[in-house]
Parts: sequence; C-alpha cells; structure tokens
Amino acid sequence: MSDWMDDLGALEDKLEKIKQIAEQEKAMQAVLPLRFSANMQAFERLIPAIFNKFKDYKVTRELEFFCTENGEPNIRWKDNGHAFYGPNPFADCQRQIEHTLNATPIMQFERNHEYDAFGQEHIVFFNQLTAAQQAFYQTHKLIQGIPDSIPLAMMFGLGLGYQLAYLYERCQVANLFVFEPDADIFYASLFCFDWASLLGYLEQENMGLHLFVGQTEADVMVDLRAAISTQRNNTFLCANCFYFSHYDSPALNSLKATVIRDFYQLGMGWGFFDDNLFSLSHSLNNLSAGIRFIRDDARLSAGMAAMPVLVVANGPSLDDAAMAFIRQHQHNAIILACGTALGSLYRAGIVADIYVATERVDVVPRSLENIPADYLEKVLFLSTDVVHPQCRRLFKKMALTMKADEPMLTLLLANKQPVDQLLAITHANPLVGNIGISMPLHLGFNNLFLIGLDNGFKVDGHHHSTYSMYYGEDGKPKPEFASMVLASGDKIIPGNFGGEVISNNLFSASLMMIEVLLSNFPRAECHNCSDGAMIRGTTPLPLTEVPVATWPEFDKAALIKHIHEQMTTEVNYDAAQLKEYMDQPFFNWFIDKLQREWQTIPATRYEFIRMLQRQSEYLQTIHNSRQRHIAYVLTGTLNTLYAMLSVFVYRIEDEAVALEGVREQVPQILAFLATLKRHYQHGMDFIQGPHLQLRQ
Repeated sequence: MSDWMDDLGALEDKLEKIKQIAEQEKAMQAVLPLRFSANMQAFERLIPAIFNKFKDYKVTRELEFFCTENGEPNIRWKDNGHAFYGPNPFADCQRQIEHTLNATPIMQFERNHEYDAFGQEHIVFFNQLTAAQQAFYQTHKLIQGIPDSIPLAMMFGLGLGYQLAYLYERCQVANLFVFEPDADIFYASLFCFDWASLLGYLEQENMGLHLFVGQTEADVMVDLRAAISTQRNNTFLCANCFYFSHYDSPALNSLKATVIRDFYQLGMGWGFFDDNLFSLSHSLNNLSAGIRFIRDDARLSAGMAAMPVLVVANGPSLDDAAMAFIRQHQHNAIILACGTALGSLYRAGIVADIYVATERVDVVPRSLENIPADYLEKVLFLSTDVVHPQCRRLFKKMALTMKADEPMLTLLLANKQPVDQLLAITHANPLVGNIGISMPLHLGFNNLFLIGLDNGFKVDGHHHSTYSMYYGEDGKPKPEFASMVLASGDKIIPGNFGGEVISNNLFSASLMMIEVLLSNFPRAECHNCSDGAMIRGTTPLPLTEVPVATWPEFDKAALIKHIHEQMTTEVNYDAAQLKEYMDQPFFNWFIDKLQREWQTIPATRYEFIRMLQRQSEYLQTIHNSRQRHIAYVLTGTLNTLYAMLSVFVYRIEDEAVALEGVREQVPQILAFLATLKRHYQHGMDFIQGPHLQLRQ
C-alpha cells in the first residue's frame, strides 16, 4: 500500500512540476519578445551596427526557446534536440567566471633591454624604465589570477550572454572583446539576456565593448586591428589582457587560435618619437632636393604591367640554383633587388634593374659602400620619402614615393599641399621584402615572382643567402651578425612547399603585412618561388616550374626609362614653409598638459587605466585635427609608456604598492616629456647621424 501511495505522490509532484514549467514557459514566451525589443532599442542607440544586422534577421539553423526546471531560458536546436546549456545555465555561467578569474593568468607584454644603435632618446628612457621596473619586481609579490579590474579581456563565444553579468560583478573590464562566430546564437541572446541594462551600465561607466559577430576569421582580424591600432592611439591596451572560451566548437576554436596566434602583432610597429623625427627630417630633405617622385596618376601600359618581375630578397633560399635561374632569365624579366640582396646579386655577377630600400637609417647607404659606383649607376633606385638622404649620392637614377602612415604625408595633406599628386605606397614595412612587393604592385606590375623572400629559415644559423654580406668567403656566418634580430627564431610556421620553417615575430609581422597588401591587389598574380614561409595570397611555384617559355622578349631599358622619366615629376618643396607647419607652440602646450596630469596618480588600477585612456583620447582628437602629424610623432612613444606602466600596476599584487611605484617613476617621466619638447623644435632637422649633435 505504501509503495502505491509513494508512486501516487511522485506522480502528483511530477504533474505539479510539469504544470509549473508550463506556466514558466508561458511567462517566458511573453517576456522574450519584450526583452528583444528593449535590447534592440539599446543597440540602435549605442551600437547601431548590431541593430541593423539583427532587425530583420532569420536564423540559418532552426532553434527554439524553452525553460529549464528552475525557470531559466535556454535554447535547443530542432534538428537534433540538443540544448545549449545544461539544467542550470545561470549557475554554470557563474562557476565559469569564478574559475576563470581565479585560475587565468594575465597575458602581458614583456620589454627587455634594447640596444641603442643610433642614439635615440626613446630607447635610452625605456631602457632605464625597464631596469627600474625589473628591480621592483624582484622585491614585491606578483599578481596571481585576475584582479578586480583589467584593461582588456577577450571572450570567445557568447552563448546566451548570462556570464557577462557575473563577469562585470567581479571585475571592472575597461574593454571587452566578444567573439561569436555563430550569428544565430547571438540572435538568441537578444531574447534571453538583458543587454539593455548592460549597455546602459557600460555607457555610464565609459567602458568599451566590441562585438565580433558572425564574421569570417579574416574579417575578424581586420576589425580587430582596427579596434586596437596606432590610428586609434590605444595599442597599449593589448599589453594586459586575459581571455577565455565560454563554449567549444570547431569554428570558435579555430577563430580563437587565429586571434591568439596573431595577437602579439598588435604590439608591433608602433613607431616612436626619434624615429618619427627622422622620418620628418629625411622627408623634408628629399622633398626639397629637386629629385623625382612617382606621380599618383602615372600608369604602366597593359603590356608593361604584364612583364614578369623577379622580387629578389636575401633569404637562405637565394642559393646557387636560384642565382642560376636569375642569371639565365635576367634578360626576360625585371630584376628587383630588396635591400642587401643587391650585394648578393652583385657578388653573383648579376645586375639588378631596380633596387628598393625601406629603412630610414644610414645602414642603407653604408650597406652599399662595397658595391662599385659603375654598378650602382646602372640600377634604378626606388624608395619612399623617409629614406636616408645619403642614399641620393650613390645613384644616378632614382625616384621616390610618399609613404603612407608617416607624419610628413599627414602634415602636407592637413595643410592642403598638393602631395596628393604623388604616389603614396602602403604596407612597405616592417622588412625590405615588404616594399619589394608593395613597390611593383603600386607601380602597376601584376606578374610577380618571389625569390629568396623566405621570412624564416630551415636551419639554425642559415638566416640569409650565403651570397650576402652576412657570410664569409667560406660560406659560414660572420660572428658579428650572429645576434642580429633576423638570425634567430622562436616560432614554427608552415612552409611554402610543405613542411615547416623557423620564424619569429618580426618575420611573422612581415608576412601579415604582405597578405593584407595582396588582398588589396586581387588582380595581381604573385608566385612564391622561395623555399621559406607560406604566404597566403601567393601561389607556391618551384623555380623549375616557372613558365619562362611564355615570357615575351621586351626592351627592359625602355621600361625602366619609362618608370624613371615618364611616371615621375620633379619635386622641390619650400623647406622653410613646411617647417612652419610643425606648430611648436601647440606641441609644447600638449606636453605641458600631460606633465600637469602626471603630477597626480589615481588611487586604483582601474582609475589609472582610465587616465591613460583619457590621454590616448587626447591623441585621437589631435589625430583628427590639422596638427595630426603630432599624433603620429607621439603615438608610438606614449603607447609604449602606457603599456609599460599598465603592465607594472597589473603585475604587483598590492594595488597601493603598485601605484606608489608609479609615483616613484613620475620624475623620470616628466624629464623625458621635457626632452621630447626640446627635441621637437629640431623636428625637421633631425637627420639620423647628424642628429646626435642636436641631442647635446
């Protein structure tokens, strides 16, 4: 009898629970459309791109909303009946956040002592700051886990968004990047999660939120580089970051791997103060020297554009076989030498048609000193306006372009100078191989063959062509070049012809820039004949399979003459007039403003980050003004300062001790800012080498 009564009681409990769930389902179905409407109104006001994407959205995979037994909204897919969460979505999300904040380390940028090869205040100051901070770390306890604030967090996978509430309860996230490749899931979150309240809170607290929804990996990386960039003057934010995955899926895991792999590139290529003064000074010297610049409206004929261009770099695969190929076919192709590859070609007895260089320091002219003058006279030198003026004395034929994303170009455009008549090339850094591809593409060539452009190496110690100046007559590396940056690698990346190559961050950054560049020239054919790194956007092609039989005979001398004489114009700017545009009074006013603000250091890490963000926003305002060249001059150095100090305060466990450590560094910072102000007055006479006299 008792068993029967027990069964009846259980049945009644089950029926009551079913009734309760049905009531919850009914209530949920009434609430979800209201929540969606409120959320969409908030997005329309604050993030209209999301509103526009989802106002008429139709899911690609049918799903339905349902209540768990405790009344929490969940979703399941109709094709397989699988639910997104288990029976307790809220509790699961809360536990995930607790575990993430307790167990996840902060991903931080490291800066070590840097060799000062050219006498630059930026390097001197940051070496001193690095030494002081590293000494401080030795005597103080360091942070474990995530503290109660963070400059940047990345969340891979949104789900229905419930974890966001728990995240912001525990941590002040100054900037959150959310990656959700499945737009259907984000759409579902608009019905389940209270986005309107969260967006209102973020607006009130001036916190940043970036949503990457339903995008391809390539589009995500483009938008990520736009969200944190030197143009936005906020690259320092990526110096302190943590990330976690809300859920797993093949698409999400692949996206996460791509973002984490390339994230370090956001911390490269910032530039810095002295380097930008070199840029301005070299550009002024070149623009006022009466030399030839390539016109923006100049075009190659269709026939000329189709001629094969051998882009020859100085990687290890520029070996005997490669040299034999170039020598055999040198009369049927344009030979373009990248940087020190010119010396290798000279030693192999091959005359290049074009030589390109990208560095602005006097390493470039000094690297050419051992090449006879009568050889250099035969070569057309192409580079950008920032190249060292000493290069001009070495070549009878030369032409320059403007270089995009440099302070001089922005200064001239802001002051309505006719610089838009001159060609400005992009993606010419960080290595000379970048300009080796960028220059011919911008000139109009569309049939490129990359030789020795390896961006890595397969054997330790074999980092350049054995024909290069880095190797002796015995074919062994010269000891003085053993510690050069490109002689070592700590990354393994896919090879062009299969297998893997050893690379490093600089090589990888160069590859990324090449890939972005090639995406801007979809009609060009770029064949990678180098036995080095794989380059997306190129076609792997061994030299033995190059279709040389289809290459037509053509008058190379006439083509080179056409570029040098018909595609260029003589430029001679008034140096005195350009110097007036520097606006020393405004620069002084801005530095004085920064110095006043550095007199007071906030009491919390979060407020300190807000102070740094506020100062970076000053730069953004300047970037949008007539003085935008000043933002270009300062952005790299100030972001380096902000990155180092933010890493410092998020490495020391005791918040008060960390901020007191910043206060101890303030006198150095103020003195450095005063040095910048003093040197800026020489900003267009700061030619690298002679600039050392101005530093005294």
